[in-house]
Amino acid sequence: MLQDHLLNVAIRTKEILNQVLPSDCQHREAILNTGYLIGLTHDLGKSTQYFQDHLNEGEQGVLTHHS
Repeated sequence: MLQDHLLNVAIRTKEILNQVLPSDCQHREAILNTGYLIGLTHDLGKSTQYFQDHLNEGEQGVLTHHS
């Protein structure tokens, strides 16, 4: 499901950032939280009815692009 995918990407993004950021990074928490939010929202366009119709029925159009 899309919501599971988004949550997993958000968690994994934060984990990766936590590993690569120096512990003394001045804006560490802000970067971790921003990465989490980006992961959580990166595919929201896939939840639109236009994109779902594209997946399920092959409909094409300018509104089917999920990005």
